[in-house]
Amino acid sequence: MEPTNLTNMRLLILTLLLISSIAKAQTTPCFTFEEGEFVVSGNATVMNDDTVRLTEAVNNQAGFVWSQSLVNFDLDFSLEAELYLGTQDGGADGIAFVIQAISNDEGTLGGGIGYSGISPSLAIEFDTWWNSGNDPIQDDHVALIANGQPWVMSAHSEYTPYVGVSNLEDGLWHPIIITWDGTDKLLSLTLDGVLIFTQTIDISTLFFGGDPNLYWGFTAATGGANNLQQVRILEFCSIDSSCNTPPPTADSPQTFCESMTLNQLQTNGSNIRFYAEEGDTLLDAATVVDESTTVYITQTIDDCESQTLVAIEVIIEEPTIFNDPFQLMYCQDNNPTANLLDASNLFLSADFSGFFNSISDTETLNNIIESPENFPVTELDQIVYARIETTLCYEVYSIILIAEDPTIYTDPFEILYCQSSSPTVDLYTAADVFSSPNFSGFFNLLQEAENLTNEIINPSTFMVSSEDQMVYARIEEALCYEIYPIVLVSENCDIIIPEAISPNNDGLNDVFEIQNLYDVHLNHTLKIYNRYGECIFRGNNNKKWAGQSDDGKRVTVGTYFYALRLNNEDNEMFTGWVYCNY
Repeated sequence: MEPTNLTNMRLLILTLLLISSIAKAQTTPCFTFEEGEFVVSGNATVMNDDTVRLTEAVNNQAGFVWSQSLVNFDLDFSLEAELYLGTQDGGADGIAFVIQAISNDEGTLGGGIGYSGISPSLAIEFDTWWNSGNDPIQDDHVALIANGQPWVMSAHSEYTPYVGVSNLEDGLWHPIIITWDGTDKLLSLTLDGVLIFTQTIDISTLFFGGDPNLYWGFTAATGGANNLQQVRILEFCSIDSSCNTPPPTADSPQTFCESMTLNQLQTNGSNIRFYAEEGDTLLDAATVVDESTTVYITQTIDDCESQTLVAIEVIIEEPTIFNDPFQLMYCQDNNPTANLLDASNLFLSADFSGFFNSISDTETLNNIIESPENFPVTELDQIVYARIETTLCYEVYSIILIAEDPTIYTDPFEILYCQSSSPTVDLYTAADVFSSPNFSGFFNLLQEAENLTNEIINPSTFMVSSEDQMVYARIEEALCYEIYPIVLVSENCDIIIPEAISPNNDGLNDVFEIQNLYDVHLNHTLKIYNRYGECIFRGNNNKKWAGQSDDGKRVTVGTYFYALRLNNEDNEMFTGWVYCNY
C-alpha cells in the first residue's frame, strides 16, 4: 500500500473511532444524604445527618423518603444503606426500597409496607410480618415486587424468587447494597454481606413505558403491630435526569515523544475524566502512556458528567538513536581535552540540546556537559552522546573519542657553542622550523614542553649550564603537537682578530672585538703599540680596547700594532696590526 493510501486509511479509522465514541460514561457521581435533596413525608422524620426514622413503634404509621430529583435509570445506580427494623420479633411491618414515578406518593399503611398501590413501581421489600394468604412464608423475607402488589402471593416470585432471611427485628442495623447496571439491565441486592439476588430486568421498559427518569426512596408502615423502623442512607451514586452536560472537545490524534501522562492531553472542558477501552475503565490523570492507544474523555459540570465519550488517538513516537558513532580525534597529552562541537556541524544547529555522558542522561536531559568546548577525556575510546530535538521527538548521536599521541622526536638538533665561562647560544639557530607561526616555545624539560610550563624566556641568549645540555622545542599541529630535542655541544674555537676598528659610537666595530677570546681565555693580556713602538693601551678579560690610550685619550687615525698573550698552557702569543679610523 502506498504511503498516501495508508494515510487515508488511518484517517478513515480515526473518523470511525470518533463516530463510534458515543457511549455511556462509566463513572457515576456519588453523594451522601442531604435533607434538602429528598422529600420526607408521612410519619417520617430526619433524625441526623444520614438517618431517617420512617415509623415510631406506634400502630398505624407510615413514613416515606423520596429522591427530590428524577434519576436516569438508563444509567448506572448504586446505593449503600442500613436498615433498622426494630426490636420486637412480633412487630410489623417492614421497610421497602421503591423505584416509582411520583415523588411524594405515600402508599398505604400496615401490610402494604408503605408502597402498596403505588403503580407503576418496582420495590424490594424487607417484610417482617406474616400476612396469612398473602405472604409466601411466615419468616422474615425479601422479595422483588412490581406495581405495588405486596398482597398478591404470586407477585413475590414473578421476577425473581423471594428469599427467606433470619430475624431482622433484632435491634441491629442491617447493611444493604443495591446496584443497578444500566447497560446490562442487571439489578442486585446484598443484605448483611450476603448476595440475595442478581436479576436481569428492564425496569423502564417493563414498568414505566420506556421512561428511564424515575424517583427512588424508602417506605415503611405499621398496622396492628409496630416497630421502630429507620434507614441510614450512607451513599448513593446516580445521574439526575436533568444532567445534560455537553461532551468536551479535543484534537485527535495527539502525538507525544516516548511517553506522556493523560493530563498532558490538550482538551477543552471542565473536570476532564479519562477512560480506557471505550469507557470500561476510569484512568487517573497521572497515568503514564508509553505506547500508542486511544483514550476517551468526558467533562463534569455541577456533578453532572457528560455521557458522550470523546475519543482521542494518542500516538507515541520513539526517539531515533543512531548506532554508528561520529569519531572525534583528540590529543593524548597529560590532560587530554576535546572540543565536542567539532564532531559534527549538526551540533551547531538551533535544535541541538546538549552533550551527555550516558544514554539515560540524554533521554532525560539530565547532567548536561557544561563545557563541551574543553571536555576532559578520562578514558580511551570514551563515548559521549548528543541530543537534537526534532519536530515530534528527538535524535541521539554517539561520539567516540579517539586518541592521537603527540610526536616526540628522539634524534636531536645540535647547536655548537664555544667554550667560555658563561657560554650562551641562540636556540632559534637549531632549525628554521622554530620560526613558524605554530612554534610554542623552548623548554628545559620534556615534561615542561608537554605541559607548556616554564617556557625559556630569552632563547636568543640562552645561557648554557652543562656539557651536552638538552632543551626541547614544541610546535603545535592541527590536532596535537610535536616536540623536538636540541643538544648543546661545546667546542674549542679559533681566535679571530679583526684588522680594523672605527670607534665612532655608531654601533659598528666600535671595539677591537677579538672573537672567542673574552670569557674563554680569562688570563690573557693585550698590548696596543703606536708606530713608534710605544705601548699606549694595556687590556685584559675585563678591559677591551676602543681606540683609547691608557689615560683615556682618543688615539689618532692610523695603524697600530697588538701583542696578545693567552697565558695558557701553551703560552700562545699573537701579534699583528689593526687600523683605527673614525
